[in-house]
Amino acid sequence: MVNSEIGRGLYKAYRIDGQRVGLQWVYSGSTVALQWVYSGSTVGLQWLYNEQKTNNERGAEGEKVDLRGSY
Repeated sequence: MVNSEIGRGLYKAYRIDGQRVGLQWVYSGSTVALQWVYSGSTVGLQWLYNEQKTNNERGAEGEKVDLRGSY
């Protein structure tokens, strides 16, 4: 597991076979993000808070899907 702090942000990730696989939590200014990251692409759950707007998304290869029932 890799834990690091980048500027005003926090980051947690797991590494498997040299590829970045894991959970990411980022705080920077007013942005909070929770992502499941695989090999540089966002896959699975992504939660964002930015300027009092909240989005729940699931992405695969840049694709964004609303988690409120549309898949």
